[in-house]
Amino acid sequence: MLGRNTPVIVLAIGLVLPGAALAEALAFITTDLNIRTGPGASYQRFGTIQEGDRVVVHGCLTGYNWCDVSWSGERGWVSGNYLAYAGQRYSRQPIPSIGVTIGVPVIGFRPDVYHRRYYVDRPWYRGHYLDRRDVRRDRRELRDARRAVREEQRDLFDARRDLRQERRTGSDTSAERRQLGQERRDLREARQNLRRERRD
Repeated sequence: MLGRNTPVIVLAIGLVLPGAALAEALAFITTDLNIRTGPGASYQRFGTIQEGDRVVVHGCLTGYNWCDVSWSGERGWVSGNYLAYAGQRYSRQPIPSIGVTIGVPVIGFRPDVYHRRYYVDRPWYRGHYLDRRDVRRDRRELRDARRAVREEQRDLFDARRDLRQERRTGSDTSAERRQLGQERRDLREARQNLRRERRD
């Protein structure tokens, strides 16, 4: 028996299982309509559904303004304002006005999960998602390089301090000076490498 908490339960399940069809609905398009990779005009358009074509509605965002549909072997998002129910009882009624009544679930949307599920073979997928991993790796390497430079700077500071101490005690410092010169050259080279990495 359905109680007053039923819509909340449907909403909760839809958010936990994005894209899961609790009650798929058959609808038709009331005007030529773009299908996109997400619920909004800012998402990439990858096709146009012709007026009168039928789609399967898997779920919609709150308010039923954007809906997740299947069409011609594709999966994507369309504006719910141009979807009309194709069932008998509420035939041709707009999905936003009868979505709750016919049981179309309210679902959530996570771009990374949805795109990995349906668009991993698209040419833009790698540039949008996988290349971010390369950027994160490069940032880690840059942080490691900066840490190494800081450590070398501390070593150089310690060497200078030791050299000053030895000068005060009158010790032979020719070998230490050569070592200090080499450390300075190494530090300059490390700084140049770091600047090149920043430019790249």
